[in-house]
Amino acid sequence: MAKEIERKFLVNEVPLDLTALTLHSIHQGYLPKSYDAPDVLVHVLAAEAVVVVRKDSHSFKYVIPREDASQMVELFCTGAGLDESGIFGHFRKGPDAPATRFRVQDGVGYLTIKGKPLSGGMTRDEFEYEIPLADARLIIGLFCQDLQVAKSRYCVPHGPYVIELDVFHGALEGFVMAEVELPSEDAPFEPPAWFGVEVSNDPQYSNINLAKRQSGK
Repeated sequence: MAKEIERKFLVNEVPLDLTALTLHSIHQGYLPKSYDAPDVLVHVLAAEAVVVVRKDSHSFKYVIPREDASQMVELFCTGAGLDESGIFGHFRKGPDAPATRFRVQDGVGYLTIKGKPLSGGMTRDEFEYEIPLADARLIIGLFCQDLQVAKSRYCVPHGPYVIELDVFHGALEGFVMAEVELPSEDAPFEPPAWFGVEVSNDPQYSNINLAKRQSGK
């Protein structure tokens, strides 16, 4: 498990030559948090630990570190229990559900699971795993229809940090936001002059809520 500590800023105008920067192409989708959303099951078995995403006839299983699985059961699961094969739990649904994201970035698939900010701050528990590209694309298409975001991400060196400059596409075309990950919440960071308003603690600027805005949800 990692800790994500991230500050976000709106950007009205980018005074940079984007063609000179490292570019990543990103298409991502989020599982809905509704009670009819796909089930996410974590199972700590004797030989391995897995996270399973399933709904109707579709099921996807990924092997993850046992320590991660145990932490997920404790952090995110309801109905956790013990059976003859091991410890298991189902992700909560509704407003207390973790954010479960599937991403395709530069031709690679990822599964990322994030908790809510801790103690009202900017720190979140985060688990991320590379998964088959075909799975990521299929899951986004099957389960994330109304919660998708496409963006180009430019990496901007800034002192000891790298600013991730996201230029959104689709219904969010023209919207630009900058993010920077920090080693701690009190780490010194001097925003460049071209940054706008800080929105780190404004939930409407989370990517999942931007996806809802894009779809009119």
